[in-house]
Amino acid sequence: MLKQKIFCEAGLDKDGFDVKYLSDYKGFGVISTTVHASGDFLLQYAGETLNGQDGEERLKRTTENKIFFYRYKGKELCIDAEGVNDHICQFVNDGKDDANSTMKLKVFNGREYLCLFAKRDIVAGEEILYDYGCDGKNLWWRSKFLLMWILTRLVCQITPQVLILNQMKSMCQNRLKSRPIPLCKRRET
Repeated sequence: MLKQKIFCEAGLDKDGFDVKYLSDYKGFGVISTTVHASGDFLLQYAGETLNGQDGEERLKRTTENKIFFYRYKGKELCIDAEGVNDHICQFVNDGKDDANSTMKLKVFNGREYLCLFAKRDIVAGEEILYDYGCDGKNLWWRSKFLLMWILTRLVCQITPQVLILNQMKSMCQNRLKSRPIPLCKRRET
């Protein structure tokens, strides 16, 4: 507990991680550059703390979803990491079934901190992932529709003459453009 308290209160990220561009699909992600043991403190989700209502309003005005909602002492709160350049936890991707870390609320000297911990041993070169913790209906990347779009994209690259698959691809692209901004990253503590 001492290590995470020191890093959180000092406003510092722990060494041992890089932010890298992974793909057009995933965008950026956090890669471990060293070994982390199960239970180790990894990173802090840092940013501006807001009440839940202000967080919902801010979500309506942004194209980024860097807002992490949580409950503490019966109140809905959130941390908005938009514009945070000195911390990297907002680049950790959703892992659902592949999560190697978990987010926990910690309180030090009366202040809340969202801390990421290793669920299992993590090796150098491994992407850090955690389950964003909601049902997935607002997470477009978990959509079956997206899976269909990816599959049709792959097939269309192999056989571009297939008109039906091109129509499906177009339909999926239009559907994805109209998807709402994800409203997840909510935790009950």
